Amino acid sequence: MNHEELYHFFKRFDDQMKAMEANGQAFHQKLRHDLFDLVFAHWPELKTYREEMEKPLLDLATRSAHEAMECLNVAEYYWRTGDPVPKVRPVPKPLTAQDAEDQVQKFIREYPDVDPEEWRQVVWEDFEWEMKANHFVHRIHHAMKQALTDFYLDNLLRLEAGQLLLLDEYLYMIGAHQYAQEVYELEEAVKK
Repeated sequence: MNHEELYHFFKRFDDQMKAMEANGQAFHQKLRHDLFDLVFAHWPELKTYREEMEKPLLDLATRSAHEAMECLNVAEYYWRTGDPVPKVRPVPKPLTAQDAEDQVQKFIREYPDVDPEEWRQVVWEDFEWEMKANHFVHRIHHAMKQALTDFYLDNLLRLEAGQLLLLDEYLYMIGAHQYAQEVYELEEAVKK
């Protein structure tokens, strides 16, 4: 390899590294703002606390974007090494009204001496909050998957089914679920 070929080789390598860095920054920026906007889209009543929540929420979103990348790195590790993927649990489906009604029927069967309408009222009070929280987590999960797809499609296409399932579970548990939990804690702290 002569000097000119060597120069072009390193130039291409340097250009690739710069492109990867720019792609990573764009991914973080997009996901960070998507997650931030998602909080206020899901809870319009929090807009009154927007100023107090802005910096901590953007910090949380930045950390979640890093965690999403780590989830992708773990899945890619299994792709590169060929190691067997650990057993994964499927991501839970969003809650539906039928889930609440099934819970009511279960309580009615287990406690026949209690008025069924009381069970219905108790279950639905809890369920409405749970369903809203569950949908929030699923919206975060979807935003994370969409951002990864937008910026790292080539990386995702080379993963095998087990590795994609692992990525999906990790994004749900480590990324979306954790972000939602920290948003709830931040909301409580700001409202006090």
